Formats: sequence, C-alpha cells, structure tokens
Amino acid sequence: MASKKYKIDNVFQKGAFGEFIDIDGDKYHAYITGQGKDTLVFLAGEGVPSPILDFKPLWLLQKDEFRIVILEKAGYGFSDVTNKSRDIATLVSDNRTLLKKLNIKQPYILVSHSLSGLEAIYWAQNFTNEIKAIISLDMSIPSILKITKIPSQTKLAMFLFSIFKNTDITNKRAFKLTKKLPSFSLLNDEDKSIYLNIIKHRFMTVNMINEIKLLNENIKTTEKNSYPKNVPLLFFSSDLIDTAKNANTTPKKLLQLQKDFIADFSYTKHIQLSCNHFIHAYESSKIAYEIKNFINYINFFQ
Repeated sequence: MASKKYKIDNVFQKGAFGEFIDIDGDKYHAYITGQGKDTLVFLAGEGVPSPILDFKPLWLLQKDEFRIVILEKAGYGFSDVTNKSRDIATLVSDNRTLLKKLNIKQPYILVSHSLSGLEAIYWAQNFTNEIKAIISLDMSIPSILKITKIPSQTKLAMFLFSIFKNTDITNKRAFKLTKKLPSFSLLNDEDKSIYLNIIKHRFMTVNMINEIKLLNENIKTTEKNSYPKNVPLLFFSSDLIDTAKNANTTPKKLLQLQKDFIADFSYTKHIQLSCNHFIHAYESSKIAYEIKNFINYINFFQ
C-alpha cells in the first residue's frame, strides 16, 4: 500500500503499491521487498515506464536471498514529474536521499540497467564507501554511449512530447508499446493491467526527455574521474546487436569497449548472454544464480 504520510493528488498514483517519499516537494515512489544481509538497489534504464514491474522477473527470484529496493526516478512509474535538472549529480543525489529517507543501510549493491550505468559509475566514483558492488544488466558505459546515435523513433517521440508535455496516451498505443518491453509478457494479469495504466501516464515524460538531452554532459561528468577500482563489478552483456546498429559498428567492437571498461576494476566477472538489451527478462534465472554466487564470493573474502 502507498504511504499515507503524503497526500496523493494524482488519481493515477492512488494505484501505487510501494512507498512515497518527499524530496523537495515532489513525491518519489520506491518499492521494498525481500530479506537478507545484502541490499540490491535496482536502477532502471532510460524511458522504462515502470521500473518495479520491468525488473520483477528478476527480483522475484531474489527476494528470499536479498533485500530488494527498486527506485523510481522522477517521471518514472508512480513518481511525480519534476522540474528539477536531470544532470547526473542530481539523479544520484535523489537516489541517495530516497535510500536515506527509506532507512536503507549502506553499503548498497547497485543493479544497473542501460543508461542508469552512468548513475552507478558516478555514484561509485564520488561515494565509494556506499557501494559494495555494481551489477551491470547490460549497463551503458561512456565509450559506447559516445558513438551511439539516438534512434529516429525516439527523436520523433521526444519532439512530440516536448510540445505536448506529459500527455497521456491511449490504451491501444500503450498496449502496442508493451511489445518493446519483454518483461510485460512474463507478468500476471493483474500486473499487466497496472503496467498498461502506468505506460499511459509515463511514456516519454519531460524528465525522460531531459535525461537524453543532458546525455553528453553526463557522459563528460563521469569521465572526469577514474573508475572505482576497488568496487567489485559483475558485468552481464547482451548480444549487443541492436546497440551496434545504432552505433554503426559491430557487436565485436562494442564488446571490446566493454572489456576495456571492465579492465579498470580490480575484481570483475564478465558474462555474455545471447539475448537483447532487456537481459533481466530473457535470462532472469541465470542472472539471479550468477548474482547470488558473485555476492557470496565477495562476502567470503570481506
């Protein structure tokens, strides 16, 4: 149930199933479940309408072993759309404030998908003691982002929704978009209904658009500092086919860029998967198994 501490003004938000936390007058939504010594903090990729439900095929397999926290950034899921900047420092500040107000103890294991890789990198660079490890769900890294073009469909959506700010979309359009969200087909009927409603209200919000607009600036910010060598890194890669198309290169060359990035960390494990970018939907069982073994190994030597 949603927290009663804050007044819910948006009818859409009354369907929330996590907790609302106030940050600078905006309501941020987060979901906590599971139990265990270690806490996995999930960070969603760019434009994912419902981080909580998108990650569910994976965290559902992990909640008996770990404490699970899924954060929904401004403009995502049930969180408010905000006027705040989407620069990387603000994004990470919001995440850290959320965890503090939720009384989630450090250190955290960041589970990062796609563009939130920049958040994980910046977080570990600047607040290293807060991070126990980083788990990459095919997370984006600066060297690849710099050569990857924004798809034309995304540019068109950005243009239209920058004019009609935060406009809701139809049920028909929302259902069509589920075809691009592999986790949707793995959910039960109740969750599918909730996800469809979220998509209607959280497709290409102003906050999502502004994250893309500030992408180059955020890349430069993460490149100013060295990578946190002492933070363990478990890096899952997709087949990289779609990314290679947008970067006008080959999966092999992108894989080498990932390997070069990983080499900067002192303890790593790299696992390549034969599926597309939403690896947490396609390979949830394997990923859950490997995460458990990786964290057990870390705990053994700490």
